[in-house]
Amino acid sequence: MSLTTAEISQFFSPDWFGPGLVDDLLIAHLRDNFSEADDRSPEHYRWRAFTLLLKQRRPAAEPQLRQLLHLAAIDTDPSLRDSMAITLLSTPECPASLASGTGFDDPRIQSLVRARVERESLSRPIPEGDWSLVTADICRDGGTYEATVRCSTKLVSLLLPVLSQPSPDGGRHGGLFATNGSDPTPMTFLSTREEERGWARALCAASGGTTESAERAREMAAILYQRAG
Repeated sequence: MSLTTAEISQFFSPDWFGPGLVDDLLIAHLRDNFSEADDRSPEHYRWRAFTLLLKQRRPAAEPQLRQLLHLAAIDTDPSLRDSMAITLLSTPECPASLASGTGFDDPRIQSLVRARVERESLSRPIPEGDWSLVTADICRDGGTYEATVRCSTKLVSLLLPVLSQPSPDGGRHGGLFATNGSDPTPMTFLSTREEERGWARALCAASGGTTESAERAREMAAILYQRAG
């Protein structure tokens, strides 16, 4: 026998019924689409409600993400709590400031938080005009560029790998990787095309002069500008 809307509503704490969250329509949707005689687990219905709410709001704004992270934090089922948190922290629009304010103990979640903070710190060069060139070079593979730039005490290394085969658009290089520190090889963050444009500007600003490193940095920036448009 299928569950009634009243029975399904009991699976949710009052926080789930806040503004913009679970309402009568969503409860009815759960009843009509998921209420099965052999599935009376409250956490399954909360997970379904969570995924529906997140899907309806993509891309999610920070207040909505904060609401959903709160629901994850207070959930009484440990597996559901962690699954909700991992899903939210994996969304591209989740800001580092929100991620770093969470208090989840699961090592996977803590790793995601660190990755989110790292990603945001490398998404674009800020400030764009105050970077200086530490070094830039082209590798012996015939096309991979490496560069390290500095802004105050912050060091960022950039890696633009050459492809073994040209891409469909004829490009010889893969995506730009950025890494905090002086070693570009960990390749912790793959920049988007828009972010590549910002790093191209930073390279140009940092590559004044006639040294070989400056020349390599300008070549690297030219490649990024050309494909970023």
